[in-house]
Amino acid sequence: MQRQPERELKKRGRFFKWTAIATLWFLALFVTSIAATPVWAQTGLETAQDISVNVAEAAGVNAQTDLVTIIGRIINIALGFVGVILLVILIYAGYEYMTAGGDGEKVKKAVTRIRNAIIGLIIIAASFAITNWILSMLAGAVTGTGLFGGGATTQGGFGQWGNSGCLGQSGIVYHYPEPGQKDVPRNTAIAITFSEAVDKASFINGWSESTPTVTDLNADMVKIHPLNNPKDNLAPNKARVMVSANGKIVVIKPNEPLGNAQQPVYYEIALDGGIKNASGTAMCGDFKSGYSWSFQVSTKIDNTPPQVLNYFPTPGIWARNVVTQINFSEPMLPISVSGFYKEGAPSNFQNLLAQSDDGKTVKIVDGEWRVSNGYRTAEFATTDECGTNSCLMKMYCFPASTTMAMTVRAAQVTDNPPQAAEAGPFGFDGAVDMAGNSLDGDRNSTAVGPDQDNVKFGFKTSEEIRISSPVIGATDPEVNPGKVRGEVALDKNVDVTWQKDSLLLMSSLDNASVQMRAKGPKESDPNTWSWYTKAIQLNAKDEEASFGEELSRTKMTIYHRPFLPSDMPKNNDVWGSLNIYAPVLRHKIMDVYQNCFNPASSDLQNTGSVKEGTPNLCNEAQKSVDCWKSDAWLPKPE
Repeated sequence: MQRQPERELKKRGRFFKWTAIATLWFLALFVTSIAATPVWAQTGLETAQDISVNVAEAAGVNAQTDLVTIIGRIINIALGFVGVILLVILIYAGYEYMTAGGDGEKVKKAVTRIRNAIIGLIIIAASFAITNWILSMLAGAVTGTGLFGGGATTQGGFGQWGNSGCLGQSGIVYHYPEPGQKDVPRNTAIAITFSEAVDKASFINGWSESTPTVTDLNADMVKIHPLNNPKDNLAPNKARVMVSANGKIVVIKPNEPLGNAQQPVYYEIALDGGIKNASGTAMCGDFKSGYSWSFQVSTKIDNTPPQVLNYFPTPGIWARNVVTQINFSEPMLPISVSGFYKEGAPSNFQNLLAQSDDGKTVKIVDGEWRVSNGYRTAEFATTDECGTNSCLMKMYCFPASTTMAMTVRAAQVTDNPPQAAEAGPFGFDGAVDMAGNSLDGDRNSTAVGPDQDNVKFGFKTSEEIRISSPVIGATDPEVNPGKVRGEVALDKNVDVTWQKDSLLLMSSLDNASVQMRAKGPKESDPNTWSWYTKAIQLNAKDEEASFGEELSRTKMTIYHRPFLPSDMPKNNDVWGSLNIYAPVLRHKIMDVYQNCFNPASSDLQNTGSVKEGTPNLCNEAQKSVDCWKSDAWLPKPE
């Protein structure tokens, strides 16, 4: 039998061991929690203001730090202070226990203090974990990475989408970077497409008819800043602005890369509600508070040159009302792939060329190169009017019985390829991507300039003018998935795959031709609902077509702010409980022959006829009313 002192010593040893483990565990958790506390210190251009901001952030007292971070620091400091007190009590109680000398009363008091201190430390540790989890969710609501996922903006508050209604519903057709986009290169440009020509003075500081060459950003109307630091806006001389030839696309190029090389940074762009179109009316209509969106800038610089992904027409003989379409592998800088050519004009766009050869004369054809489809598509239409389509919209044709030659020019490169050399103020003499990388025309993953990297293709025209409307082949999701609360995921985009040989004109897919309506008890604020449209061209295998492949048909996608879930019906009020979303494809959608879409015609019907008074196709049945009002959709309570 062991003697009492030996048993007591072993007991104390075990107790001291577990006490030490608990103490070390708390210290590790404490240090980890402090290290993990979100600070969101951003680095930017090294101006005096930036240096002072960075010094303040390093000290932890930045006056511009967001409220969530400030609250988090205060709570963590308070919890840490209490934790240190408990840790001192624990150590003191351990000392009392080890020096009790067999005194039962002292041992009992020491054990009680140790037990209470450990319980307190566990509570503090749990408080650290819970506090940091809640703060990370709140931070996510601000940065677009928390409970509600990407794309959230600050104006709408926790879990809302802020001032987004101008995209789709009103004046904005598309922009790059997209809402909530991640891993955007630091050296990206920013581009915004509007439905009408813009007032240049709304975007360019000091612009007027007498000062047309200025390019500084109008920082009063366009605010670009880290999402957590809304006061740290790019100054006018920190970004250059150019408006496209048609006046509808604004391109903003920061003079220095955004973000930093250490960690991704969320940025926000806020357009003031006072921004106007060229006629002087508000660009965003009823959305007085303007428009804003956020995106994540990565730590990387983009040094990958763009390529031509596919093109149309491929070699052959085509009807003369065909439109030339070039699809790129990534978004292109809009001003480098869009513009006008008119013989004899003092300044003509020649980065992309359409040349005709009738056997006697080779000449550049007058017309317009338009960029669309997420800035991945450039299309050329002539100025030679040759009739109207079935919607009485004007059509434009190439010369008949002519050989056409198309050229996509690569830009001259700098001493640091694939970066292109600027030709004039913020211009390029060839096609470049959003980061300013010149075209890789020969598809060898390098860019060396126009001598090697120009892309050329050709075709012949006939005397025919093709009249045949594009036809829908399939939609996803279909009308009414079958249950009141739906079987459609809240982030499910709307896909429309067109019939074989229905190749769409990408520049026709704007917010006048493609709409997405939202209606329901939760969709009471139109300012939060937004959408935009992009498309790809498919080959015969229904895969995105590669260079030189024949194009078969188009798959278009409507991207949107997440749907909101419907509640269960109350008092048998089925329709009053539903959030209903209705894609609307209008006749202004056109194919590459400039023929308009006939909304009553579908491949699913196996008929080319159009019945009077039946404008909508609802689950393979023509209806004279909106699908959600028809018997094609009869929801039943679950």
